[in-house]
Parts: sequence; C-alpha cells; structure tokens
Amino acid sequence: MTLPLMAKIDINLYLDSLKKYERVYFCPNPGNAGDSLLAHVTYELFDEYNIKYQILKEQGFNPTDKILLYGGGGNLVPYYPHARNFILKYHHLVKKLIILPHSIDGNEDLLKKMDENVDIITREEVTYNHVKKNALRANVFLADDLGFSLNVEKIVSKIPRFSLHLVNLKLPVRILLQGNYTEMKHRTRKLFQNEKKYFLNCFRTDQEKSDIDIPSDNVDLSSIFSYGVDSKEKAFYVCYRLLNFINSYEEIRTNRLHVAIAGALLGKEVKLYSNSYYKCEAVYEFSIKGRFPNVTWMG
Repeated sequence: MTLPLMAKIDINLYLDSLKKYERVYFCPNPGNAGDSLLAHVTYELFDEYNIKYQILKEQGFNPTDKILLYGGGGNLVPYYPHARNFILKYHHLVKKLIILPHSIDGNEDLLKKMDENVDIITREEVTYNHVKKNALRANVFLADDLGFSLNVEKIVSKIPRFSLHLVNLKLPVRILLQGNYTEMKHRTRKLFQNEKKYFLNCFRTDQEKSDIDIPSDNVDLSSIFSYGVDSKEKAFYVCYRLLNFINSYEEIRTNRLHVAIAGALLGKEVKLYSNSYYKCEAVYEFSIKGRFPNVTWMG
C-alpha cells in the first residue's frame, strides 16, 4: 500500500502544538529501559516546547475535559494488557486521548470503538495500515519513533543529578526495583567485572524473544536497566546508564529496538535482528533504512 503524503507527521511539530492547552496529563508506557528512554525523550520535548503537563496519578483523576497522552512504545499488542486496559478506561471519557508513536497489533475490537477524540500516532507502516483498517473514526497519523529524537550527546556527557551518591558506582543495582534483586545484582556485577569485548550481544529474553539462539555472553540491557518511567529523574538516570554502557562497545547485535536506536544514534555498528513479531523490521524499514548506514538488518 502506498501511503498518502499527508499520513506522515513531524512528531516534534505535533507535540509543539500541545502547548495551546492549559494542561495535559501524561501516562508513560510502563516497562523496560527502552520505555524509560521514550519517557525521557517525551519529558524533554514537553520542556522544550513549554507544554504544561502532569504525570497521571489515576487515583482521584477526573477525566472530564482532560487532554490525556499515553506514552509511545509497543504495549498495545496481545502480549500486554496495560495499554489496552488504560485506553478502554479513558478513551470515551476524556476530551482528547493521544497515543504517542506506537506499534499496534491485534486489538481490532478496541480500535473500532475509538471516536474522533482519539489521535493514534503509529510508528511504522504495518501498524498504520492495521489501525487505518480498524479505527474508522479515530485520527490516525504516522511518525518516527520518539527514540529518534533522543539527544545522545547531551545524555552521555551529563552526570545525573538524581542519586548522585551512585555516580561513582559501576552498578545501578541498588535502585533496581523490578525483577529478582539478587539475580540482577549477580548478573550485573559479573557483567562489569568481565573484560570488555569489541561487540555487545543484547537479545531479548522475555516473551518477545524470537527463535534466535541466545549467545552465552548475552546481556539483555533493557531488562537489567529496568527502573522506572514515572519521573524525569528516573527516566534520565536509565538513559544515562544505558547509553554510556552501549557507548563502550563498537558493535551492537540486538533485537531490542531501542538498544538498536541508541546504538545507531551513537554511531555504532548495529546488527538488528527480528523480535517475535514485525516491530523491529517495520521500524527499520520506515525510519532506519537509508538513514543510518551503520545499521544492518539481519532478519
């Protein structure tokens, strides 16, 4: 399908248009370090464009006449319930619901329920076609993933003010609040003690993993550096640790989309592999191919 020229928007210009509202409410997409990276970019763009925002606290929240944003990512797929449940709860109650650049699969019944007060921003053509087919009343747009708006130079050169007492530590393990603490501590400590190699293997080990044989030296950074998305400080701290770690390698082999995007922006040689569904390949085709010659699609 050939996309109409009007389909693709500049996500920065779209976000800039939100400053006309007295206030917007933002629900970051929960999840791993990649989601923290997206949350960080969103907070930075809110500040850059003088958008008055409040991080959503659902307890006591009255959605009437509110502008509600749901963070970008890949949560509205059959693997995960959070985005689906959130959208079901609020889409018909708010003045406007904006779903920031997302990959969306399945959920046809939910898409069909969405009305003109919903803006769905998709981040690749497969999702765009799927959403256009099923969300007949919502406004559907196409934009690059927010990760491509990441200012990597600013992050890797800046010491985070948050948790300054941790800056001299090699490990963020004391703030790892998700997963098994003991296991994470052991794996991460061992990781930093090992002699660095030229390349980094970073493949998914969760439910989106593919049939790739996981190398014995695999480091699933997005899992290890999971910390949080619900504050600017947390999101930035994750980005700082994630990017500085990636920056210590020359070649990145991964099927973690935002590890690949971070590597691409840092100028690393990136070998990008598929995850369990079309997400990585679709974003590669839409936003990476022809733009980042340092990224190779491995299938």
